Amino acid sequence: MVRFRLDKKGIGVVCLWFVALGALAAPFAFWQGLFPGAVFSAAWLAVFLLWLPARLARLEGSITLGELRVSGGIWFKSSRRIPTRFVSAAGCFSTPLLRRCGCCVLILSTSGAVVMLPGIADADAHRLTACLQGG
Repeated sequence: MVRFRLDKKGIGVVCLWFVALGALAAPFAFWQGLFPGAVFSAAWLAVFLLWLPARLARLEGSITLGELRVSGGIWFKSSRRIPTRFVSAAGCFSTPLLRRCGCCVLILSTSGAVVMLPGIADADAHRLTACLQGG
């Protein structure tokens, strides 16, 4: 059985990505007026600096013989079970900032879903891909 969790540095990088997207979108909200822009900025920061790190920190999973299980949730835990025979592709990609933190984004494609694990440690991602490829 292989267990995995998202890395804290990787979670920080993912939150930084979303804060940067909010900084790009904020001028369009401020274009509508000062109050709508301030409300948008406050809501965006609250969501992506408070809620997203808590959500990603509780994302965990395991792979056993024949099954990949990914679960997460803050108040209501949800779980997704995927038979490993249905995983058709596993790919890792990394930005320079993620590489510096020792993390990557793992994308698993199945016949019915795409599972994306942002901010997973490189060692965990390589162990998972090795298990899914039969190694």
